[in-house]
Amino acid sequence: MIGKTNPVSDFSMITLGMMLKDVQFKQKMFKIWDKVPLPEIMHKLGASNLKDKKVAEMVTEYVQRLNRQTP
Repeated sequence: MIGKTNPVSDFSMITLGMMLKDVQFKQKMFKIWDKVPLPEIMHKLGASNLKDKKVAEMVTEYVQRLNRQTP
């Protein structure tokens, strides 16, 4: 569900797959992720997802985005 933080679906395999395929959806999800502390995001994604090269690249993109937003 877009627009609310949903701990189950916001970090699910299905959501991650959709984020990898659809740039606009990824940007919407990044805005939702902004409401969650980064360590919690990493925990919810899980080690197995973070080992996936495409997911790891997407998380790196998210972290770089966060760094640009932080004054």
